[in-house]
Amino acid sequence: MRKIKIKESKIFTMVLAVAFAVVFICMAACTANEVDVLPSGDTSATAPSDEVTTAPLTEAKNEATFKSEYKPYKAVDAEGAEVDLSQVYGSSYTTYGGSFAFEGERFDLNVGVSNGKTAGTYEMGEDSKLTLNYDSGKIVSGEIVSVAEGVVEEIMLEQADYYVYFR
Repeated sequence: MRKIKIKESKIFTMVLAVAFAVVFICMAACTANEVDVLPSGDTSATAPSDEVTTAPLTEAKNEATFKSEYKPYKAVDAEGAEVDLSQVYGSSYTTYGGSFAFEGERFDLNVGVSNGKTAGTYEMGEDSKLTLNYDSGKIVSGEIVSVAEGVVEEIMLEQADYYVYFR
């Protein structure tokens, strides 16, 4: 009878190990989205630092500057209905939060879980259009939503089937 308990114990241990492996793989696959993202830590839409990076804007806005960091604070779908940011970036957004940072002529979009492809250069176009050119070759469109006293206050990015707003 003792041998049966040992065998049952080994089988239980093997089943438990396989179950943990399956859960880990499923979590990794389920939380990753098509969006390039990376952990940041803070999920709140707090005011970013006062550092700024100069970026020219077209139209009558003359020249505006980017704050060094923006936080995502809302997302809407194609119909304009607000959705939870974790619906856009996966369940990892709740854990890791995110930020959208500018330094010189470069950006780094870190939201949720990363696949290592979060940085690149940006271009300003007509009508406050913003184009992100990732180092990986991916291109994302966006828009400068508001500028106050020469500083970009709000940015919108097209992420998958959603519009994500940062401030």
